[in-house]
Amino acid sequence: MRGKKYLATLQFGKILSNNFIVFLYVVLSLSLPLIILCVITIIQDNDLMMIIMILFVLSVVSAIIYVLVNQKRHLKYVKEWLKDAVVVEAEMYQISPISRSTEYTDYAFQITFIYEDETITIVRDTSVDKRLDTKVYQNMKCITKFPTKLQILYSPKYNQVIFYK
Repeated sequence: MRGKKYLATLQFGKILSNNFIVFLYVVLSLSLPLIILCVITIIQDNDLMMIIMILFVLSVVSAIIYVLVNQKRHLKYVKEWLKDAVVVEAEMYQISPISRSTEYTDYAFQITFIYEDETITIVRDTSVDKRLDTKVYQNMKCITKFPTKLQILYSPKYNQVIFYK
């Protein structure tokens, strides 16, 4: 499966591009000296503005670390799935929203394909918070951009779907 660009999985949603991951590492590495400088300034001057600035920078750094750790964990799974992945023609549908409670609506993606003369259907739910009108699983939004008929990578051992370009 070399030479393919993996865009998303049905399990985890969007896979970040290598360029974006490098960008996050650069931002992270440039933030660390800023944190050190702010800590030194706080120790010397006890300035409230510096305390606010360091808290902001720490929150940004924490978010970047969270994204990088999750992405690394997801890629570990994807590499395992790719070991036995096969290319199949599939049809994908977005199932109408299903209300399960008063606060959340679930959207489901259904992928149907034939593998070894057997029709396989995989459904993946995502939740939408009605109060905020935002997707809880924001990284699944990219799946809605794929065409209804497409080629996917299917891992029969793990029953996982990988979208590629």
